[in-house]
Amino acid sequence: MAILYLNKDKLMITDDELNNVVVLKPVEGHLTYYFLAAWEQETGGIKSEEEFISSLEKITKELETPISIEIM
Repeated sequence: MAILYLNKDKLMITDDELNNVVVLKPVEGHLTYYFLAAWEQETGGIKSEEEFISSLEKITKELETPISIEIM
């Protein structure tokens, strides 16, 4: 499982003996973040930690890349 967020919204990352915490900066009173889960028994699913990390990196890059539309 993972929680994805935009790096520009990150204020701080911290932890204690039970938790990992990301503190996000609200934009106009709202936070934007995404949940992700993977299951190794899913058909075509992620089978290793390396695949999971690669998937997270790909999704994070997509979220941080603005959509560009060109009308011709």
